Amino acid sequence: GGGNSGASGQVLRTECQDHLPSVSGDVTISQMQMVTGADPPMQTYVFTHGDVSFSIGQRGMSDKTDDTTSQDVDITGDLVWPTATIFCRYLCEHKEMVANRCVLDLGAGTGIVGLTTAWLGACTTLVDVPRVVPLLASNVTVAMGDDRPFASRDVTVRPLWWGDRPAIERLRAERGPFDVVLCCEVVYQQPIEVLIALRHTVEALLARPYGLLVFAYQQRDGAEVTDAEFFEQLQVHSGLRLVFE
Repeated sequence: GGGNSGASGQVLRTECQDHLPSVSGDVTISQMQMVTGADPPMQTYVFTHGDVSFSIGQRGMSDKTDDTTSQDVDITGDLVWPTATIFCRYLCEHKEMVANRCVLDLGAGTGIVGLTTAWLGACTTLVDVPRVVPLLASNVTVAMGDDRPFASRDVTVRPLWWGDRPAIERLRAERGPFDVVLCCEVVYQQPIEVLIALRHTVEALLARPYGLLVFAYQQRDGAEVTDAEFFEQLQVHSGLRLVFE
């Protein structure tokens, strides 16, 4: 997603923990601007919608495969997915959702969603699994270094495994609780342990009673049926009211 560390990274963490105590706009891809010296090669991705415009790096388009999790390393967090750009356009047209609020981009991937909220005036924290953080941090550094409206904004990148209670508590104490938690393409036929960890993470970090949790979710391959239980459980166990838009 914008947005998505992929299933495998969170699964590996969950398995380790078992042994531990407890719309419109222009989006373009510049194939001429390549980040040299990187392995694998990176491309510059430009997001533009209205007054919002910034560039980020993503894995080269030629490196995409039909199955991004079939490789030794899950690369979904290194890519900008269509749902992420749609979500960013939505946020641009609903600026009041994030402006002047404390926002968490959970499973930030390339950082496109979190950077959009920073541009729109949010105090933004972007988190993902450690493997994704170098690219994420680089994208934020480059964007913040530009002569942009969000150059002086409070934007922070942190590594975070879902369900890691000590890390979640530290994040809440240092940056939270969060008025808005954004989850772009993080739910897609995940193992139940991963979804439980995601739910616990959201519960711990979302401000109450007026916190807003937003999922950007694409229905595909019948997954909306299997994933529906997760959203139902959010209402049952987390005290959240689900609103479809």
